[in-house]
Amino acid sequence: MLRTRFAVAALLGVALAAAAGGQDRAFTLKFKDDKGTLTPFYQEMSTEVTQHIKVQGQDLPQQQKSTFWYAWTPVKEDKVKEGAEDVVKWTLKQKIEGLKMDIDISGNPIKYDSRVPDTAETKTPTGIGFYCNDWPTDPAWRFVALGLGHDVDYWTRFLRALVVVDPDMFINVEHEDASLGQLEGLALSAQNLLTAAAHI
Repeated sequence: MLRTRFAVAALLGVALAAAAGGQDRAFTLKFKDDKGTLTPFYQEMSTEVTQHIKVQGQDLPQQQKSTFWYAWTPVKEDKVKEGAEDVVKWTLKQKIEGLKMDIDISGNPIKYDSRVPDTAETKTPTGIGFYCNDWPTDPAWRFVALGLGHDVDYWTRFLRALVVVDPDMFINVEHEDASLGQLEGLALSAQNLLTAAAHI
């Protein structure tokens, strides 16, 4: 009896472990058309994750629903012997063709769908080179340079609280404001941070 095994290679050249194999099965997937040409197989996979996080006594529930669309492209077919058994071994290439995500962080919904055009009016930057399709009208946070969301007075109080914990603590700026250049955003954030530190 023939058995079928799969070897998977990601597009970036990362070798993945065998996706399936070892058990006898009725093989129903068709990786060849009627002419014997290798044809891709498409798969839809959905996941749902619920997290219950508590920060300083405050509950921060998070829910995430994701749908991935994969393309499995057969690269080659090998018929090999494994001991006394005849085995068909397929090498496949995996590609993520699309992604849809619905995320809710403590009542703040965020949506992304790769099928929505980049020019959609609901497109909201979530970092340099990244965006989502739907963003809360009154979000818990915004992807802006330090000082453009909360003012300098807020950051002064923030730094003052950190000094109580550790006066030598390092402060790192994660620049994700797509409306500013990489150096421009860092310079603005650093200046506002320094101004806040001077008022501690």
